[in-house]
This record gives sequence, C-alpha cells and structure tokens, in this order.
Amino acid sequence: MVASATYRELIERLRIRIRESQTRAARTLNTELVMLYWSIGRDILDQQQVGGWGDDVVGRIAQDLSADTGSARGFPGATCSTCAASRCSGPSGRKCHQ
Repeated sequence: MVASATYRELIERLRIRIRESQTRAARTLNTELVMLYWSIGRDILDQQQVGGWGDDVVGRIAQDLSADTGSARGFPGATCSTCAASRCSGPSGRKCHQ
C-alpha cells in the first residue's frame, strides 16, 4: 500500500499530538515530584529540629522509604533535606525557615 498525502498528513498530526501530550504529562509529573520532594525535605528538617535528630537520620529515612516504596534507585529524601536545610526557596518562592 502506497501512503497517500492525506494518510501521511494524518500520521504527522497524530505524531504531533502524541509528542505534545507526552511533554505535558512529563512536565506535570516533574512538577508533582519537585513539590513532593521539597515537602518531604521540609518535613524532615522540621522533625530534626523538633526532635533534636542529627543529620545521620536523613540516610535512614531515605533507606526506609526506598524499601517501603520499592524504589530500586533509592529515594531522594536526603537531597530534599539538604535543600530544606540550606534554606533554599521552596516551591512557593518563600524561604522554608526564616
């Protein structure tokens, strides 16, 4: 079967729609993950301050979360805690701890 111009145009339109949808989905997922990781870091930092926990608990938390969530690559809780601890701006643009 020889593809007609109409068929090729349809395929191209469908490819564009698929790529655009994939891009939107990836952007939404990335936004959700950044918000999640930042809030996890904030929660860890808050608990460290309230409970007098040292920095060594961060590795343990990341390890336990990795085991619980089945993540083979590890859970980035330590990265989030470091971000919160360094007083980087949170997702709203405000500092997490003043």
